[in-house]
Amino acid sequence: MTGWLLAAGGGVCFAALDAIRKRLVETVDTLSLLLVLSVGNTVIYGAWVALTGPKLDLNAYAPVGAPAVILQLAANLLLLKALEVSDLSRTIPFLALTPVLSGFAGQVALGQLPNALQWTGIAAVSIGAGLLAFVRSGPGDGAAPADSRSLAVDRGSLMALGTAVLWSATAALDKLAIDASNAAMHALLQAAGITVILGVALAARGDLARLRSLRSVWRGCLWAVGFGAAALAFQFMAIERIWVSLMETIKRATGAVSSLVVGRIWFDETIDRGKVAAVLLIVAGTALSLLP
Repeated sequence: MTGWLLAAGGGVCFAALDAIRKRLVETVDTLSLLLVLSVGNTVIYGAWVALTGPKLDLNAYAPVGAPAVILQLAANLLLLKALEVSDLSRTIPFLALTPVLSGFAGQVALGQLPNALQWTGIAAVSIGAGLLAFVRSGPGDGAAPADSRSLAVDRGSLMALGTAVLWSATAALDKLAIDASNAAMHALLQAAGITVILGVALAARGDLARLRSLRSVWRGCLWAVGFGAAALAFQFMAIERIWVSLMETIKRATGAVSSLVVGRIWFDETIDRGKVAAVLLIVAGTALSLLP
């Protein structure tokens, strides 16, 4: 039960983080924002390691931790761009495809094979996410499916789909990396790695001056750092307790529902019967995935 609650907590925190980042990318540079968030996370995770104690088997960690940094960086950049060009309630649901992909990745890399009922739940979450992404308001009081060109036209959806693919691979690597360290140390190394890569990239391009654009939104950056640090911490602690595919299912189901609520409240996005039906399918699938 603790692992499920941690995964759900991570989903809520990720939803809040995505909403804040969507607001921020409307006015500030994407790379600069991600660098500042990574610096803030590095400081928080450094304190976490100091409190819990460091643990690291470098020989076992490096082969999985290094590619995890690259995938995590690419996924975050894709998601930030998706949030910049598309609606929250249209992009975030695509991330619910991550459990299916992480289920396959977990089977290959970790030997973690969900049973038939859990696969049914994981599939239901993914179908619900697809329905949620392709539903738009119709002329009546219900909803009509979007035309078949929607995925190709909506760049944000494609980018979110790419993010789901990258994060499904990252989740399996996270599990192996945590086994070679612990949740706190892995979080610190991931945040520090992203910070170094982005810092060097911006310096090489002579773009460090762009960081000044964040002065006007420093409060939003602080909130984003806090929610981001909490989200990743919850995720890594959940991975220590439950299977990767189940963690991703719970987290993404929570995030998909939250994206509807936050999108409506903060960005005035439409909530119709089609979206509600898709969310119910996601919730039902999550319940199935939790059954033994």
